[in-house]
Amino acid sequence: MLPNTPLSVTVPHTMPINKQVELAIKLVDEGVDIIQTEGGTSAKPYSSGIQGFFEKSLPTLAITYSINKEFEKQSINIPIMSASGLSQITCPLAISCGASAVGVGSTANLYLYGKTNQEAPPENVIEGYRFGARTNDSLKILVSTALLLLIMNGTIKNFEVIAAIIIITREIIISGLREFLAKGSISMPVTSLSKLKAFIQMFAISVLLTGDFGNKIINFQDYNAQTVGIILLWLSSFLTLYTGYDYLRRGIDHAINQDSKD
Repeated sequence: MLPNTPLSVTVPHTMPINKQVELAIKLVDEGVDIIQTEGGTSAKPYSSGIQGFFEKSLPTLAITYSINKEFEKQSINIPIMSASGLSQITCPLAISCGASAVGVGSTANLYLYGKTNQEAPPENVIEGYRFGARTNDSLKILVSTALLLLIMNGTIKNFEVIAAIIIITREIIISGLREFLAKGSISMPVTSLSKLKAFIQMFAISVLLTGDFGNKIINFQDYNAQTVGIILLWLSSFLTLYTGYDYLRRGIDHAINQDSKD
């Protein structure tokens, strides 16, 4: 019907998982280009903090994983977009479950507008999003997703995976800590060392993503682009441990001081 227009269809969350998988297969047979999942019952998690993030994302992650496994079994090469209930912590999990992309429309609207409708926001709200703490959340998603993809394609392997795990774990813990402290109106300013850590992380990931092309540009005796990228990744992981400890210490001190005032 629309031969030159990509068609994306959302599989309803109200169906049982096995029925959602069957529907996804039928949609592919009908010529759908993208399958999108959704959460539904994940809107109100029972727990707060990090556990709440995982509870909110579980329905979407479960159906994404199930559809991806069936696609692999039938050699179907159709991208899956995972949406509903995802956050900066759980977006990388969606990628690892088989999603090719994530949908964050409501989250973006909430960050931008303070609500989920499409009313035009004040200009200062947009500027605050672009240059404020929200940008840091986007950076966490980017770093974690890129590291998972580099592990999956074998660029990061063996003991090098430890460095990536350290970085991803730190991002999850600190994000949860920020959310916890935010409930008590306690802010945690970003330190200069954390900014340096973020720069080294991004530079290391950028170098690793260049692959063989980067090796042709950076090639000094035994050091090529991949070697340089791995060295920088280890350096950033050590900085990650230190800054993570510093954030935890300051966060706990803030919480204790706040309780004392109350």
